[in-house]
Formats: sequence, C-alpha cells, structure tokens
Amino acid sequence: MIDIKIEDLDLLEDEEFEQIEKEIAKQLSVIEVSNLRGQAAIFHDDQHIGEKRRELKALKHPSFDVEGEMKFRSTAVVDSLEGNMLIHPLTTPVIEVNKENDLCRATWWSLGIMLRKKESGRFFPEPGSGRLKTNTMRDGSTT
Repeated sequence: MIDIKIEDLDLLEDEEFEQIEKEIAKQLSVIEVSNLRGQAAIFHDDQHIGEKRRELKALKHPSFDVEGEMKFRSTAVVDSLEGNMLIHPLTTPVIEVNKENDLCRATWWSLGIMLRKKESGRFFPEPGSGRLKTNTMRDGSTT
C-alpha cells in the first residue's frame, strides 16, 4: 500500500516515484480485470436483447481453444430463457497481478439461485454456487 501525501510527491527520488507509478499501474490493472469479468457476466450470451455478441475473449491468441469455445457457445444451457429466472451475482473477487503487470490470475464466487419452469407450469428453485476462474494476459495496451 502506498503511504504518501500528494504534496510530498515532489520530494521523492526518481526511483521511489517510479515504484509508486508501478504500484498504481498494478491497481489499475486490477480494476480493468474486474470490469472485464463484470462485462463477461452481463454480456455472456447472444440472447442479450438482440445485441451483437461483445467479444471479450482472446479468440486470436495462439493459446486460446477457439474450437472448444465455439462448441460451448453452440450448446444450449436451457431450452428457452422464457419463464426462467437466473440470479448469479459475482462476489468476493481475488485478483493477483504479477510484478511485471502483464499477467494476472483471478477468481470470483457466484452464489445464486435459478427458478426454472417445469412442463407442469410450476417453478422450482435450484440453488447453486460456482467459482469463476480467469487468467488474463496483457497484450500491448489491451487486457
């Protein structure tokens, strides 16, 4: 944690100032990764009010399994979203950025509930929990 007053920045040696800049850059990366995961949670499917999919994954990166991702996307999770309610907020993020500020690991818990409509027309609650893990690599100026 940085323990310095703004008026004392002019008193820092160049090396100390650079160290603070690096720490701030890492903290900004944490915010950027958190926002990216939040966007993925909100815009995760093609059924989002007819909007074009927002591509948030690194499909062009050589290590990314594009074939597996496309197979996953083409598999229906439920027959229809009509009449179903899915509440799975992301909570308790843990985001670690490496010293070079070019890689990070992160995880979020998702404790939620689904109300699914059965053929009888009745709803039944289905509690669920999960852990979302991500590895993020900075490529140029993009996370």
